[in-house]
Amino acid sequence: MTHLLPQPLISKLKQLDITTLTKIQNQTIPHILNGDDLLVSSPTSSGKTLSFALPLYIQTKAEQKHIQALILAPTRELALQIQEQFRAISYIDSIKVATLYGGVAIQESLNQLKAQPQIIIATPGRLIDLINKELIDISLVDRFVLDEADKMLDMGFYDDIVYISSKLSPNRQTLLFSATYPPKIKTLSSKILNNPQEIINEQKANIQEMAFEVKDRYQALKTTLSIYHDSLSVVFCNTKESVLSLYSQLQADNYPVVTFHGNLSQEERIEAIKLFANKTKPILIATDLASRGLDIVEIDSVIQYDMAFDKDTYTHRIGRTSRKDKVGKAISLYNSHQKSHLQKLSSSIEFQTLPNLQSLTTITSDRYTLVVKGGKKDKLRKGDIVGTLCKEVGLESSSILQIDIEPVLTYIALSKDTLPLLQNLSHIKIKKRKYHLFAI
Repeated sequence: MTHLLPQPLISKLKQLDITTLTKIQNQTIPHILNGDDLLVSSPTSSGKTLSFALPLYIQTKAEQKHIQALILAPTRELALQIQEQFRAISYIDSIKVATLYGGVAIQESLNQLKAQPQIIIATPGRLIDLINKELIDISLVDRFVLDEADKMLDMGFYDDIVYISSKLSPNRQTLLFSATYPPKIKTLSSKILNNPQEIINEQKANIQEMAFEVKDRYQALKTTLSIYHDSLSVVFCNTKESVLSLYSQLQADNYPVVTFHGNLSQEERIEAIKLFANKTKPILIATDLASRGLDIVEIDSVIQYDMAFDKDTYTHRIGRTSRKDKVGKAISLYNSHQKSHLQKLSSSIEFQTLPNLQSLTTITSDRYTLVVKGGKKDKLRKGDIVGTLCKEVGLESSSILQIDIEPVLTYIALSKDTLPLLQNLSHIKIKKRKYHLFAI
C-alpha cells in the first residue's frame, strides 16, 4: 500500500519508525485517494488519524491558499493530537495547518488564519463562532473529516455538525471516523454522507482486561500500582471532585501524580500532559476528558478507580493503552454491587483476586521538568537548547531526556542529578537571547 504514498512521505514515516501501514490504513487510504465518502468504525489505537492525515496531505494543493480540508474533532486535546500527526508527516513548507479551539482568545485563531492554511483542524464550538462572525470562509472545503464522531454526538453536536456541513462545498468528500458504531452514527451518516463506503474494523487491541473486587479502593489502588505500574499509568475517575480527592491522597503519600480535568485552562492541560508523557509525573489522575485524544505510546496500564457508566466510555478509557500494537493492561476496581454492571461493559474482563502485598513498591520519578519561557514562536530549536545546556550550563547530553517545544513554552525533561547545576538559574541565554525559566 505504501506505493500510493510519495517517497518524501515514506521517508517521514520511517523517521517515526513506521514501515508498514495498519489494517485500517490499508483499508481506507485507497478509497480516500479515489474520492469516496467513507463511514469508518475502528477501535481506538488502530491508526485512524494517519488513515485520513496521509491522503489529505497528499491531496492538498500547496499553491492554492484557501481552506481545502476541514477536520472536526470533539475536544481540544484530540485536535492538538491530530495537529501533531500532521506536523510529524509534513515535508512541504507551503502547506499550512491551523488548529482552532475554544478556551483561548479568538485572536489566537485569527492569527493562525492569517497564514492562509489549507488544512483546518477545529472543535465545533470555536468553528461555529468564527463562521457566525464571518471570520472564516469554508465554502471551498472539498474534504471534510469527522474524527471521533461518536464522541461529538455524545456531546450534543449533531445540529452543529449538520450546520457546519451546510457551509462546505456541496461537492465535498466526507469521511466519518468513529471508534464505536451506535445507531446515531448511522443517522448522521445518512444526513451528510453521499453513497459512502462502509469499513467496519472490529480488530481488538492487545489489551489484558482484568478486575478486582475490593473493599478499600484506595489501598487497592496503591497495591495495583505496585504490581502493574511500569512506565505510565492513567487512573480514571468519574468527576473532577473525585480526581482532586484522589490526587490529594496520592500526593500526600508521595506518589508522582498530576491531574487532568475540564476545569483546567488550556495551558494547564498542556503542562499536565507534558509532565505525564515525559515521566516527570508518570501517574495521571483524570476524568473522561482523557479518554479521547490521549495518544501516548508508553501508557502501559489504565485503571478504573470509578466505574465507567457505559460500554462506549469503557472502550475509550482502555483504548488509551496498547497503542501501536503494544500490550496494555486495563484494570477495574469494583465493589460487590458493581460486578454485573462491569460484565456488561466487556465480555473480555478476567475477574481475579488482587494479591495481598506485605509491602508496597515505592513509585518515584527520576526526572524533573525545566520550563523555558520561549518556544516555536521564538524559533527555538532542540539543537540550540541542547548546545546551550551542555556548553553554558555544563550538563551531559545524556541527562537531557526529552524536549517538547510548544508555541510559547518549551518543556525539558532532565535527570534529577542535574538539579545542583540549575537550581539557582532564573534565566538562560540561547543564541544571544535571554529566556526566563523555572523547574517543576
